[in-house]
Amino acid sequence: MSERSERASRSEADWSSLIGEMTARGLSVPEASREFGVSKQSLYYWRKKLGDEDQQQVSAFIELPFNPPTSSSSIEIHCRGGTKIICPHLSIAELAGLVRELEGGR
Repeated sequence: MSERSERASRSEADWSSLIGEMTARGLSVPEASREFGVSKQSLYYWRKKLGDEDQQQVSAFIELPFNPPTSSSSIEIHCRGGTKIICPHLSIAELAGLVRELEGGR
């Protein structure tokens, strides 16, 4: 199968999935080429194409203003397992101490 027909025979979603699996498994392009039965050139092409799109999406973020906490603000900490801790009126030093304790006293 030629490189051009190989690109045309798979959808962009197929290539995105394949590139994602390659990345997640830490495969090099030559390894992925052998394992998935596709040409190295196609993998390089789609990795670059999809990577360029990811970069465009990242640049679409907008900067939001930061509103510092007010005296009536509280901080919510959502822990693994669903536990939620609500801490009203913590100073930065108190918050830092709480985080150190939650991380095991590091």
